[in-house]
Amino acid sequence: MSDLGDYLVVTRQNLDGVLKRLERDELVRRVIGDGDKRARIVQLTPHGRKYWKEILERIYQFYDQASADFTFDERVALVHYLNVLQKDLGKVDLPKAGKPKRNGNS
Repeated sequence: MSDLGDYLVVTRQNLDGVLKRLERDELVRRVIGDGDKRARIVQLTPHGRKYWKEILERIYQFYDQASADFTFDERVALVHYLNVLQKDLGKVDLPKAGKPKRNGNS
C-alpha cells in the first residue's frame, strides 16, 4: 500500500478511499503479503483485468485527441517537463500558514 501510494503520489487516506470503491465494484482485492502479515498487496481481479483492457483503448484515444496539435517531439518534451514539475512539487516546503509579513513588519 505504501509503495502504491508513493508511486501514485497520493496519501494513504486518499488511496484507501479509492481502493474501497474499487473493491466494492470487485475490480481489485487486497491480499496479505508473503512476509509481513500486516502488509497488503493490491491485485486486479479477473473482472478488473477485463475492465482495464476495455478502457485502455479509450485512455489512449483521449490522450491522442488531447495532444493532437503537438508534434511527437513536443509530446516528449511535455512529458519530460511534467515529470520535472512533479519531482519539484515533491520538494516544496512552505512555512506554516499564518499572517503574511509585509515590508519587514509583523
